[in-house]
Amino acid sequence: MNHGKVALAAACAATCIGSAAIGAHAAQATAPSRQQAVVQNGTGGPQVLKLERIPVLEPGRGQVLIKVYAAAINPADWGGLVRPAPAGTTVRRVPGLDVSGVIAAVGPGVADRSAGMAVFAIVGPIEGGLNGAYAHYVIANAASTAPRPANVSFAQAAGLGVVGVTALGTASPRHDAYLRGIGVSKAIDYAKDDVAGQAGPVDVVIDTVGRREALDAFHALKRGGHFVSIARAPVTPQLCAAAQVQCSGSPGHAASAPLALLLQIGKLAGEGKLTIHIDRTYPLARAAEAVQYVHGGHTEGKVILRVAAAPAD
Repeated sequence: MNHGKVALAAACAATCIGSAAIGAHAAQATAPSRQQAVVQNGTGGPQVLKLERIPVLEPGRGQVLIKVYAAAINPADWGGLVRPAPAGTTVRRVPGLDVSGVIAAVGPGVADRSAGMAVFAIVGPIEGGLNGAYAHYVIANAASTAPRPANVSFAQAAGLGVVGVTALGTASPRHDAYLRGIGVSKAIDYAKDDVAGQAGPVDVVIDTVGRREALDAFHALKRGGHFVSIARAPVTPQLCAAAQVQCSGSPGHAASAPLALLLQIGKLAGEGKLTIHIDRTYPLARAAEAVQYVHGGHTEGKVILRVAAAPAD
């Protein structure tokens, strides 16, 4: 049920949501030199994911090392598995973008984060090292972390980052009851041909999927509307000009999301205005199975990897 999206409007927050610290005992005083992680070797699908022992990286300037309790699966993870590597290169990486856990160490220049603080974060690759969410320890830019709301579990917090700025807008009819239960007033059946007719003229389309679904949604726009995509949508500047709509967006990395937005997402979750529903959980060793399940496209909520037992859980 990851076809088509509607943005979650979030204004910037001016303050953090408390420290949500677990305490120094929860973050190891000295992180181990090696860890277990799910590593992608080559491309081709979930079968290229294997549990391995890899080094624990040290945080650099402006970075923190997070002891991971939970990680979320995103549809983009599948794209990284099957996307061909550039000519002459071999893919070897740790997948995953979303984590929650406790800061184990901070790098130089980090003043507003400390060891023992419970956070959720969006992570990205590190030059010269294996770094991703499917691991026991991960490096994140301090500006890509936010305090975990005290009333939100680590498993739920792991799902806040990437999807915090989006909410599901189209689905198959089998999910109607679930969508009504989370407050969606109108769901569009993407399996039918006339998506534009079902939606009616709309002012804005926010696309995070690309492919045919993006083009179908584009045709639901009013003249003078706005099409925004963070995926590789098949919508050209010429098509936008002919339809007399504004087009913008880019497939930028989620780890570049503004800190103020992450803080606001945490604030909304802490106030109970944003709830993360967990569809299923898997242990880290079954990450390949979890990715395959998400790729099936019929999840109701987030799929979470439980990496380690969390004190607050």
